[in-house]
Amino acid sequence: MSGDPERRAPFYIGYLPMPPALRAFALWIAAGAMLLGGVVAFLFAVAQRDPGTGVWEAGVPTELIGWFVLAPYPAIEVVEGPEALVGRTVVIVSQGKMGAQDRIAPLAGQLGRARGALIARGGIALLELEGGLGAAEEVAWTAVPMYAVRGTAAPPNPPDAFAEELGPRTLQGEIIDSKCALGVMKPGTGKAHKDCAALCLFGGVPPMFLVRDGKGHFDAYVIAGADGGPVDRAAILPYAADPVEVAGTLARAHGLVVFRIDPAAIRRL
Repeated sequence: MSGDPERRAPFYIGYLPMPPALRAFALWIAAGAMLLGGVVAFLFAVAQRDPGTGVWEAGVPTELIGWFVLAPYPAIEVVEGPEALVGRTVVIVSQGKMGAQDRIAPLAGQLGRARGALIARGGIALLELEGGLGAAEEVAWTAVPMYAVRGTAAPPNPPDAFAEELGPRTLQGEIIDSKCALGVMKPGTGKAHKDCAALCLFGGVPPMFLVRDGKGHFDAYVIAGADGGPVDRAAILPYAADPVEVAGTLARAHGLVVFRIDPAAIRRL
């Protein structure tokens, strides 16, 4: 080799110390890569859709006393329990990707107790029943303080199931499974959740129709068939988690806002 050693380009040899010039260059490259990575990660994070404020109080049992209904899915009209839930109707599901139709149907119209984990978002509440037969059971009206203090021997009548018609609507939104979307999964909506939503709906979890506005607020309505009963699940499964437009009728029954639809009227957007 020839030339002035002081003017040669630095050359890295693995078993020798790194030349100072190369060391400085490597440090600048590493720092730049870390900074660029942080910026990209930040931009990626802020671009994600807000997963929402849903909560799932797993491991924190909640006990509700009220009237069991199928309206058109298992629910309980709460007369005693957490103050925020008294007077409201709470939809009931089972653990896992399962509805609670079989567990609540024999109790429909009766006063009873339900225990499980609360799932809630945006003023809508679900109760995931504990395992075991005692998680949902009938109770004597005399054991419920608000009724027992009336000083009468006559048992109370269940609340009126009258449906208040709210009129026809054509809505754009997303067919969701209520359990995941309201707090069990984040995200519990959108394409990333499509397969999970389909499994939950297939297992009997009550379907809802999610409508968002431009400010990120949402409304969710229980989906029922055109006759007010459970919707044909097989007919809505292909549309789960997809943006759709549906014409139907809104009604309020047992304290729940129900969107009655004909699945044949669903149109993808």
